[in-house]
Amino acid sequence: MAGLKDIAEATGVSVRTVSRALKGNGYVRDDVRKAVLEVATKLNYRPNRLAQSLKTNRSYEILALAWSIDELHAEKIRGLEVALRRNNYWLSLLTQSDDSSQKAADALIDEVISRSPAGIVIIGASFPWQYKIVDKLTDRGFNCIILDTPYADVKKKNTSVAGVYVDRQSGVYDSVHYLFKKGHRRIMYAGLEGAGREIDQTRLKGYKRAIKELGLTEMIGYYFATQDKFCLDGEIAAGQFVAGRCAAEEILKMDKLPDAVQAFTDVMALGLLDGFHKAGIKIPQDIAIVGFDNRSASVYSSPPLTTIAQPNRAVGAAAAEMFMSLLGVDSAQGDGVEDGDGADEHKHGRIESRILAPKLIERESS
Repeated sequence: MAGLKDIAEATGVSVRTVSRALKGNGYVRDDVRKAVLEVATKLNYRPNRLAQSLKTNRSYEILALAWSIDELHAEKIRGLEVALRRNNYWLSLLTQSDDSSQKAADALIDEVISRSPAGIVIIGASFPWQYKIVDKLTDRGFNCIILDTPYADVKKKNTSVAGVYVDRQSGVYDSVHYLFKKGHRRIMYAGLEGAGREIDQTRLKGYKRAIKELGLTEMIGYYFATQDKFCLDGEIAAGQFVAGRCAAEEILKMDKLPDAVQAFTDVMALGLLDGFHKAGIKIPQDIAIVGFDNRSASVYSSPPLTTIAQPNRAVGAAAAEMFMSLLGVDSAQGDGVEDGDGADEHKHGRIESRILAPKLIERESS
């Protein structure tokens, strides 16, 4: 791999001049800077971040601390990684179990301290004991950004930890208005009982706001998945599918059926589809169904599922841009944040949180 010495030899200037030209620091003649950049591109030069870290005592690592990784989180991580690379930072991943003991928390914090990253992105934190770990990391001076969790809502107060959030409330609000325009008047919301109810509040607010504006009657149901209610052992998706099937069974016992259902997630919506199909209910002729997430499986259901798509890659890219702001780095252009155009911004300490809008994807289930 080419280094500064190789570029210096090819251009006939000193290593120090090459370094200044590449960094854009200090005086370098325009023709020399142009020559250095051309040779660097030709030699496929990449800065040695490890060597730079040792020399400058500055980390170029962003640590993704994840309590869960699914299809949606993977997309956010991908958007984050691509944008970080464009700014010459790298992403590392540290996964954590659902062990809520103090011993596990202390071990995790020690691991993060040993790595000493430039920043930490928090993924999949949904419970108070996880938030306490985030608080301890920020108290130790780490730059943290929350990726799309209800952290601020659960804290019930302003926090110095900024985040990138998806406006789920507006997503469900738009979905109800969409169903109304399609002629539906008995629009139901099917949520997940147990721990899912807390996570679900923003969606429910969007449903209630739209129903009130349209002068309709609320139809709200929360459904258990299994004896364990809401699984935390890697079977969350399976639990939601079962909850959807249970919801279908309960809905069919109603005196007057809804003509449309907004489900908590795509997986729950797929469970509803399965339960309704088995009972001979036609979708969308008898009951329209809308999911939330735009998972890959939503395209392959029968019929394909109308859903509310989260801007997952844009969430990750926005987090990278926020880190660059925190670290005083001029963010590279074209980092993919355009999917979040018009995002609201809310101040949190030294940087501002961002809220990105989801998008309704119309398919054949509605």
